[in-house]
Formats: sequence, structure tokens, C-alpha cells
Amino acid sequence: MEKKVLIHIYTTQVKNDILSILVNKGHDFLEVFNKNELGFKYNLVKDQIDLYIQELDENHYEDSLDQIRSIDTENVRSIVLIHKYSKHVIDDALALKVKDIIVLPMDRTHLSKKILSFFDTQKPSLLMPSSQDKVQIQNYIKIDINKVRDEINRAMRGNYPLSFVLVEYHSLNQLQWILFKEALNLLLRTTDIVMYFEANKILLLCPFTPKNFLVEVENKVRKAYDQIKKETPSRGALFLYGVTFPEDGHAWEVLYKEMTDGIHDSKVISKFEGTLKQINPNMIRTQLKKDYE
Repeated sequence: MEKKVLIHIYTTQVKNDILSILVNKGHDFLEVFNKNELGFKYNLVKDQIDLYIQELDENHYEDSLDQIRSIDTENVRSIVLIHKYSKHVIDDALALKVKDIIVLPMDRTHLSKKILSFFDTQKPSLLMPSSQDKVQIQNYIKIDINKVRDEINRAMRGNYPLSFVLVEYHSLNQLQWILFKEALNLLLRTTDIVMYFEANKILLLCPFTPKNFLVEVENKVRKAYDQIKKETPSRGALFLYGVTFPEDGHAWEVLYKEMTDGIHDSKVISKFEGTLKQINPNMIRTQLKKDYE
């Protein structure tokens, strides 16, 4: 039987947009209006449900969470729509293993890309990141500055923090790259975006991640890198630097410069032998100044 999309959306315009997106692409849907109807229709055709989309009702918050709990999110991919950023809402949704969270309002073009990305069955290459326009971290996408700016604009409209981590790694062979990518996939959240930047760089975009949580993201990257180095030992180095919108800047160019400068400074400091306490600060300042001249 044909797979169906189960939707529970109460805002008329959002519902109309999503139904139009689904119908125009030939996807069948089933609509529910309350918890009882959700339980009945889901149990009736649950083997046919491919995707569940629910708008979170803040006035009936616990009821909305109960409705998500009634769905087997391990086997049915689920999207939650929210109207404003709230850390506890994000945490609750992720704890229920939803696959994506969309902060409304979102323009029709980006909403369409978000929804339709769940129906793209093309698998990414194991050896190199995919160029597919995906948001799931399992599918690495090639750096697209316009997409990065779109994410910044979305965070601005939704009034939520957006953190970036630029990662530069050296001396990874193909096997280690595969292991590194797989380890990251297991450690990062499903809402995080990983972009293939250059031959030895990736960029992490982490919606709903405030600056004080950046260190957790960075530690996940280090953990993944240490893990593959332990499994397949070789010489190499890892440098990374994180920034957060809007605290560290509102424009991509400003945020990117701070990340590249941070990685550059880390490389300079790594050349000095001994601990930071043992190194003469004037030596570091002199070297940094020389490099920037």
C-alpha cells in the first residue's frame, strides 16, 4: 500500500502550505484533529504511515507531548512545528526522538525543502559528503553560503541562538574519514547540520544551541576524532573553533572570520612546546602579530 503522511496541524495557513506541498508532489496524507482521532487512525493504518507532522500547541503543551508519545518515533519519522524558540520545548521534543523541529513562521520555499527532504531516498556517498540539499546530519551537504545565511535569517526571525563550529582536521585517510563521519552522526543531534567545507574542513550549524553549550558540541567533535584515532592510529591534528549568532556577530562574514582567526591562533599556539603557563606570552603575541601582518 502507498505510504501516507499523518498530520495534526491547527494553524490554517501552515496546514494549507504543507498540504499543498504534499499533494503537488504526489504524497498521500491523512489528517487528524484531536488526540482520540490520532490514536484511532494511527492504529488503523500505522504500517502505512511514513511521516508524522505535528504542530505543538503551547496552550495544551502536555497533551501535545502525549500525542507525540503515542507515535512510534523509532519507526515513524516525526516533525514537530513550534512557533518560538524555547530550550525546554526543544529538549522535550528531542527526548521523544523526533527527527526534526521547524520554527515557524518559515517561508514556503524553505518549508517545502524541509518537508520534501524526508522523501529523498538517494543515499550519500560513504567516502565523500553528499551534495544533496539535506538538513539531516546523516547527509553531509556541500557548503552553500546562501543556505548558511538563510539559517541565520531563520534564527533571527525565530529569535533563537544558532551556533557554528568550524572543524579542520589533518592526516585522515578514507577509512578514518568514514569512521569520523559515522561517529559524529551518532553524537550530534538530528537538528544539527554538517556541511562539507573543503578537503579537510567541515562546518557544523547547530540551531537552538546557545553559546554556553558550544563547548559540548566541540567536545563531541573531539570525542569522535579521538575515537577514530584510537581505532586506526596515525599522526594527525584537529583544530576547531565555535561562535554563536547573535552574540558573536549577525553577519556570516563576521562569524566566519572569527572562526578562521580562532583556528589560526590555535595552530600558532600549538607550535610552542610546553604548557601555556610555561610559554612566554610575549612570544605568542609576537608570533600572532607577525602572522597577521
